[in-house]
Amino acid sequence: MSEGIAGQFSIEQIALVNQHQQSIDIRDLVQEFKLNESIHNKFCSATFAIADGIDLIKNYKMTGQEFIRISIKQKEGAPSESEDAVSDFSIDKTFRIFKIEELQRDNVQAPMQSYLIRCVEPRLYTCRRTRLSRVFRGSYDDILENIFVNYANIKE
Repeated sequence: MSEGIAGQFSIEQIALVNQHQQSIDIRDLVQEFKLNESIHNKFCSATFAIADGIDLIKNYKMTGQEFIRISIKQKEGAPSESEDAVSDFSIDKTFRIFKIEELQRDNVQAPMQSYLIRCVEPRLYTCRRTRLSRVFRGSYDDILENIFVNYANIKE
């Protein structure tokens, strides 16, 4: 393991999981990724730029129900990394794929293709699909907390 500067990240795993619960590590295929979190959007999103020589879309049976799990650890100092998998210095998130776009094929030298995979937190789908037909009492803060914790599975 190479020594790094405090604040740098090391990517432990980027795993693609399909609807048959088959998992494959696509860390070597990912050329670039962006992890987005905003105060204006309620949910995290991610974009992965993929350089694919194994035709992952066809051979891995991608149908639109896939998840990508990303595990990142932040370097805490000289050569050490965050030891605890769930610490303040690590990110372990699961995203659901909602779009594959900008597919470009290069069949000149080798059957290679590149594309972008756009993902979002699975809770977005839960929050958009769940309809409540209830009467709530109390302050707006208490009502929202009740809905988020009990119906959207968002921790306090």
